[in-house]
This record gives sequence, structure tokens and C-alpha cells, in this order.
Amino acid sequence: MELLFKELTYQIKGFTYDVQNELRVGFDEETYHEALKLRLDRAGISYISKATKYLKHRGIHIHKFQLDLLVADKVVLELKNIQSDFHPAHFEQIISYQKYWKKELGLLINFGLPKVKTKRVIFKEVIPIISENYEEIKPLINQNSREHLANIRAIILDLLDKYGLGFNDKIYGPIFQTELSYRNINNNSNVVIPVTFEGNNIRSYKTTHSIVENQILCGIVALKKDVMLEILKIQTYLRMLNLPMGLLIHFGKKELQIFGVRP
Repeated sequence: MELLFKELTYQIKGFTYDVQNELRVGFDEETYHEALKLRLDRAGISYISKATKYLKHRGIHIHKFQLDLLVADKVVLELKNIQSDFHPAHFEQIISYQKYWKKELGLLINFGLPKVKTKRVIFKEVIPIISENYEEIKPLINQNSREHLANIRAIILDLLDKYGLGFNDKIYGPIFQTELSYRNINNNSNVVIPVTFEGNNIRSYKTTHSIVENQILCGIVALKKDVMLEILKIQTYLRMLNLPMGLLIHFGKKELQIFGVRP
């Protein structure tokens, strides 16, 4: 199968080698960014630098997107200067940019190592699979909580219908919280957990989770390879907050997953 934008990608990778061969290592990301722009200019390849867009929901500012470079209106470039391999958050970031700019191909580029490293990232909009598992909390559900769970589920499905998959949790989380407030559903966003150890309150820990109707702790995550750690987090927080149940909502690459969680 032919690589997407194979020739253009080959050129861009060549330019990154040119930049690092001359500058070597030791500078900040912006320095390599400016050098790469000059190399693109010399080759006569069009680009947009630091393109910025904003996402609003119900009139509320949710997120500012600013990608490093959009080359030839085809390829999103996200530059890094780190002394390690790419982190999962870097993939989540560039996929969100690709989704918002509607570009299938992205390149993560790291100038922080002795040899510049490039990673192709492909994003395609998909018809999402919806997977729900409430087995853990079934014994805890009463008429009151059933209504609250139904309201949360309705919001999540509406958000899926409007935004699809592909954004990271820094986007879905605030949208979810905004929608709760818009629908006049009682919620406490960005919950602060009093952490106790051996009977002593050692600190207050702020999370990105929401408590809905003083009963249900909701965690929104996205693009995770494994959600088990996120489920364990909710179990920990439920115990600390003395709450009966929680929901983990995962906007994955191809699937929306909703898990009922108990302490």
C-alpha cells in the first residue's frame, strides 16, 4: 500500500536532517522551528506556522489549538525537543490537531536526540463502536441514580454525535462539564480530594473528574491504549470521597467505552 504523501514526507524528513546536521543538538524547540521554516522556504514548499483555532461549546471557550506547522495544506508537523522517545500525550496532541484541521497525516519530529526522530501518525474519522459495561454498579443502582446515569449517558452520546472521536481528554472533559451545567444538572467539576494517610490529612489533590448529583464520580479520558489504570484511579477516588459509584468514559480511537465503577 502506497504511503500517504510519500514524496512530501520524504522531503520533510530530509529537511529535518539538514536542520540538525547544521545546528546539532542543544537549542530549544523554537530554534529548530525557525530553521525548518527557512528550509521549507528555500524548497518553495508552502506552509502555515503556528496556525491557531479555537473550539467553543455552548458559547464557552473550551480549547485553543495551535499547531507548529501545516505543510502544503496536507501534513501537520508537531515539533519536540525532548531527550526521550515520544510520550503518549504527544500522539494525543497531534491527533487532536489532525482531527480539527481535518488532515489525515501528521509527523511528530524530535530534535532533542543525537539523531532527529520522525514518527508518522495517521488519523481517519471512523464510525464509532459504542461499548457499555455497568455490571460493577448494577447492585447499587436505584431509581434516583438510574435517572442520573441516564442523563449522563445521554450527554455522552450527544457529544459523540457532535464531536466524534479523536480529541484528547483536555477537550472532552471541559465539554462534558460545560454540557452538564447547560442542562442544569448539578455537578462539581475538577473535584478536590482530601488525601489521608494513617489518619492524617496530608494534602488536597485536585482532579479533572466531576461529581454529578452528589453521587456519581465521572472521569473522562481519551485515546488511551489501556483504561485499567483509569478505572483504578476512580476506585481510589471513590473510596477517598466516600461515594457509591463512578463512571469512566473513554473516547478511544475507534470506540466509545463507558464503564461502571464501584469502590
